[in-house]
Amino acid sequence: PGCNSPGQRAVPIEVRLSGFVGIVEFDGRPANPDLLGRMTRCLEFRGPDASTVRVDGAVGLGHTLLRTTDEAGHECQPFSVDGNIWIVADARVDERGELVAKLASLGCVTAVDRPDVELILHAYRTWGEVCVDHLLGDFAFAIWDARRRQLFVARDHLGVKPMFYAQLGSTVVFSNTLECVREHPKVSARLNDLAIADVQAPDVVEETTSFDVGVDLIARSADRDFAERMQ
Repeated sequence: PGCNSPGQRAVPIEVRLSGFVGIVEFDGRPANPDLLGRMTRCLEFRGPDASTVRVDGAVGLGHTLLRTTDEAGHECQPFSVDGNIWIVADARVDERGELVAKLASLGCVTAVDRPDVELILHAYRTWGEVCVDHLLGDFAFAIWDARRRQLFVARDHLGVKPMFYAQLGSTVVFSNTLECVREHPKVSARLNDLAIADVQAPDVVEETTSFDVGVDLIARSADRDFAERMQ
C-alpha cells in the first residue's frame, strides 16, 4: 500500500523526528497487522505528513513521516528498491555528495537529491552492516534483509536519534519511540532498576538500559543484528 496522509493536526514544536516501528516473528508466525497498526498509530504525533503499514508474512513495518528536508518531499516508507531489502528510518544524512561519490566509485549510481532513506539503503546494499562507517549525520534505522532472513538496526555515532528494541523469545520488536514498544502486549510494564540508577549515577550504568524491563536502547555509534532461519 502507498502512503496515506492523515488529517491535519497540530504538531508539538519540539517534535523533530519521524516515527517507525517493526515486528519480526523469527519462528515464522505471521506478524499481527492489527497490533502493528495500533503501534504505528501511536507514532502519528511524530510524523503527521504520512502513515504507512506494511506486513509481509512474519515481518511488519510501520512508519509515520515528518518531512523536514526538500529531499523528503516524495519520500514514502517502508522503502525498498528491489522488494527484498526494506528500510524504515528517521534520518538526516550529511556530506551527501561525498557519500554519493563513494557509492558511484563502487558501481552504485544515485544522486545527492535522493531521500536520506534511499541513500542509507544503497549504502547497506553496497557495504552491508559496515555501512554505518560510511554514514555521517543523525540517524536511526532498521533494515529487513529478506534474502538473509536478517534484521539490522543501527543508530548514529553521537546517539542523537534513539532506537529501542525488545527481544521477546522468537519475537523482536523495535521502534525509535519507547512508548511505541510498550504497546506490544509481551513487553513488561515493570520499571528497570538499573535505568533508574542511571539517572543518579550515569557513569556507572551502561547506556543501553531503558526504563522498562526487557527493553534495550541501541548504544551510540552501535548496531545490532538479529538473524535466525525461519522454519
